[in-house]
Amino acid sequence: MERQKIIEKFQRNEITEYNIYNKLAGRSEGKNKQILKHISGDELRHYNVWKKYSKRNFSPNRIIVFWYLSLARIF
Repeated sequence: MERQKIIEKFQRNEITEYNIYNKLAGRSEGKNKQILKHISGDELRHYNVWKKYSKRNFSPNRIIVFWYLSLARIF
C-alpha cells in the first residue's frame, strides 16, 4: 500500500473514532463523560496531524460509527 493511502486510512480512522467517542460522551454522565470527551479530543488532534500530511478532509465511516453506537446501546 502506498504511503499516501496509509496516511489517509489512519486519518479516516481517527475521525471515525472521534465521532464514536464524542457521541458516547454525549450519552454519558460524570467521570465517564469527562474521560470520553478527553479521548475524543485526542482522536481529533490525531486526525489533524494526519491532515497536515494528506492535505485532505475525510468524513467518518458512518457504518462503523453506527455499529459501535449500537453495540454500546445494547450492552
